[in-house]
Amino acid sequence: MIDPALPGLRTALDPAAIGQRLGVRVDAVEVLQHKAGRRCVVAYETDDGPLVGKLRAGHRATTPFRLMQRFTDSGFGADAPDGIIVAQPVAVLEDLQMWVQTRVSGRPAHTLLRDPGTAVDVARRAAAVANKIHGSGVPARRRHLVGDELRVLRDRLEDLARDRPSLAARLRTLMRASEQRAAAAGDLAHRGGPRGIHRDFYAEQLVVDGPRVAVLDFDLYCEGDPALDIGNFLGHLTEHALRTMGSADALADAEAACRDTFADLAGEQHRAAVDVYADLTLVRHVALSHVLPGRSRTTDDLLALCEQRLGLLTHR
Repeated sequence: MIDPALPGLRTALDPAAIGQRLGVRVDAVEVLQHKAGRRCVVAYETDDGPLVGKLRAGHRATTPFRLMQRFTDSGFGADAPDGIIVAQPVAVLEDLQMWVQTRVSGRPAHTLLRDPGTAVDVARRAAAVANKIHGSGVPARRRHLVGDELRVLRDRLEDLARDRPSLAARLRTLMRASEQRAAAAGDLAHRGGPRGIHRDFYAEQLVVDGPRVAVLDFDLYCEGDPALDIGNFLGHLTEHALRTMGSADALADAEAACRDTFADLAGEQHRAAVDVYADLTLVRHVALSHVLPGRSRTTDDLLALCEQRLGLLTHR
C-alpha cells in the first residue's frame, strides 16, 4: 500500500521492519482503517501482545502519544480500580508519523445496544467514563465551545443543501432553530467552566471487557463543555435506534439512564445543556447520513425528527 502523504506506511506494513523498530517479533499485520492522504490504523500481532499503530499525515506523532501518557498517569492506566482505561502508549516513531499503543480487548460498545438491558448498562457506564475524562485535569491544546459547534453544523447543512437543493429551505430553517436552541445551553461559566472533553464521544469509542471499559480515539480532545460529550452520546443513540431498529425511541431507556447517571455524577445543572447538545448532534446527523455509506435512506426521517424536536411544526 502506497500513500504519498504517509511515507512511513511502507515500513509500518512490513512485519520485519516494524518489528525491528519496536523491538518485538511481529507475526501479522492488518490495516484496520485507511483514509488516503490523511491517516491509517494498523493492527499488529506480536510476541508481546496485540498492538495498534496510528499514522497521521502532517502531525507530530509525539503529541497524541504524550496525551495518552498523561491519561495513563491520571488514573486511566491498565490497573485503574474503576476499570475505566485508555489504550496504553507503547512507542512513538516520529520519522514514520506514527505512534503505537496496546490493542484493548473486549466488545465494541455499539454491538451491545441491541439488547435493552445491556444498552442501559452501556449508557450508564458511558456517563461514568465521560465524567472521569472531564475530571482528569489532563490539559488540552484546543478549545471548542457552542459557537464552534454551530459553525460545524452550519457547514454540514450547507453541504447537504448544495447536494439536495429541494431541502435547502427546510435546512436553513433548521439551522436558525438550532441557533436558537443552542441558547438554552446556558452560561457555561455558571456550570463550572470548560473542562477537557473527548468531543467525539459515542458508543463506537468504547470497548467493554467485563468490568473494564476502554475509551478510544482522543484525536479531537479539547477544552469545552462537559455536556457536549453526553449530548453527543445521546444523539448518536437516537440516530442508531432510528437507523437500526426503525424507531427513534427504541433506546429511550438507555438515553434516560445515561442522562440521569451523568446528572448524578456531574450535577443537575448540566441536564438542560446535555439535551441541547443531543439535539444539535441529531441535526448534524441529518447531514452525515447523506455522506456516510449506507445511511442516505434515513436522511428524510432524521430531518423530520429534528424538525419535530426543535419545534418546527411542519405537515408533510
